[in-house]
Amino acid sequence: MGDDGGVRDMEPGSPVMAASPTAQGAAPATACHAPSVQLFLQPDGAVRACCRQLVAHANIAEQSLLDIWNGAARRELVDRLACNDWSGGCENCGQEVSIEGRTGSYPAFFDVRATHLTSDPETGRWPRWIDFNLSNACNLQCAQCSGDLSSAIRIHRERRPPLVSPYGDSFFEDLRVFIPHLDGALFAGGEPFLAAENYRVWDLIAELNPSLTCTVTTNGTQWNERVEQVLERLRFNIVISFDGVDAPTFESIRVGAVHAEVLRNIRRFQAYAERVGTRVSLNHCLMPQNVDGFADLLIWAEGEGLGVDVSVVREPPECSISHLPPEELSAVHRRLLARHDDVHTRAPHNATVWDHELHRIGAWAAQAASPEGIGELDRTVMFFRIAGGGPVDGRDVADELRTADDTAVLCRIDVGTDDIIVGVSESAHDLLGPAATAMIGRHFSAVEDVTVARFGERRHYEVTAQGPDRLDATATYGSTRFTMSFVAERDTDGTAHGGTILTLVDLDER
Repeated sequence: MGDDGGVRDMEPGSPVMAASPTAQGAAPATACHAPSVQLFLQPDGAVRACCRQLVAHANIAEQSLLDIWNGAARRELVDRLACNDWSGGCENCGQEVSIEGRTGSYPAFFDVRATHLTSDPETGRWPRWIDFNLSNACNLQCAQCSGDLSSAIRIHRERRPPLVSPYGDSFFEDLRVFIPHLDGALFAGGEPFLAAENYRVWDLIAELNPSLTCTVTTNGTQWNERVEQVLERLRFNIVISFDGVDAPTFESIRVGAVHAEVLRNIRRFQAYAERVGTRVSLNHCLMPQNVDGFADLLIWAEGEGLGVDVSVVREPPECSISHLPPEELSAVHRRLLARHDDVHTRAPHNATVWDHELHRIGAWAAQAASPEGIGELDRTVMFFRIAGGGPVDGRDVADELRTADDTAVLCRIDVGTDDIIVGVSESAHDLLGPAATAMIGRHFSAVEDVTVARFGERRHYEVTAQGPDRLDATATYGSTRFTMSFVAERDTDGTAHGGTILTLVDLDER
């Protein structure tokens, strides 16, 4: 997640180095090392293994950071992944690996952060990385973002009340025992330089681990005395979110920013980094709105001595290239191909990221044009490929669940092909209250957050059956037992036109 907070895949800027499973002292084999090496803290207090995990370990409002790190939820996730079990909220990465392979996948990114791990439990006693996203304080309303990670969007676009910070004095006191063990601290948001919580963390790092290099992802709008002072106290790598080389494109995406001011601040950050021996790079959200300027951005960045990383935007759909109709995807790919030689000639250092994205978009275009349609992760409904073998109707699964227990409450949530909730049953509204209706228009992972808010933290989760059209699971939230089925709704040709989440809630077992 960058400062803009759009839900997307982060493409690491450095090569992935996989830890050898056979080398003496190598990190124990696992599907993903993320929960063994880092914590990912969110503005609402949720603590996860990484930005992709669908299910939080716990919430800072209810448990201390030390208890969360040493707690059963994180330990269970570590154990599941050691058995190649992705069902602890890591289903999306599991599907990515199953389709595309692990090399170059997001889980592989964490191998390089796990080289300190051995069979000795003491080597994993502390996280080596913490990803601090402590506040949604932000002055911009970026097209690809939401109010969960932008206070400006939350207030002006979504008309929701401000987010109340769960990060009080006890959190910062608890943090003191973690900071001396860190190899890296990352700050995003919101806009990190506007968040009071970050300045408290930076004070602790200056006191307890002053040689630690921090990385901050900023929207580039902030440069003042307070920013200068914290830069002088610590070493920062600076990542600047920059979504258009020309002012009209940039300002139409990063609403509220002034292109010329951000350019001035980029040069200020570059002067700082050159003086202290750190680096400045750009993070670019590649979207339909700016894809035609991608080549020019890479060429310009090359001339400024800036490397570029790309974030693949997955939602909202209108900001995702992968959601374009087949003919538009092909047209985008053709336009990029026409600039290929130009980029390689004028931006040789940034040509690697160009090739990566050209290949990705070309694969999307080829698959979208094929008779089977796109079968990659980017064309799925929830956990299922859109292309399937025959008709599937969630009503049949609902009848099956009712037969299994006709005394429990059966709730239905309908999900569109873009993984956005499009409808909820009356029983879901009765069970969850207004929060059920408020989920409409949000990613289906919002079901987890609403369920936790209503019943309490998830204490148990187990996948009981999984196939190409259906995933069954049982879970316990607080003291309430749930039986769940995720279903791909397929037509007679086997094409999924949406999905259904069916939940049987046994209120008598509370």
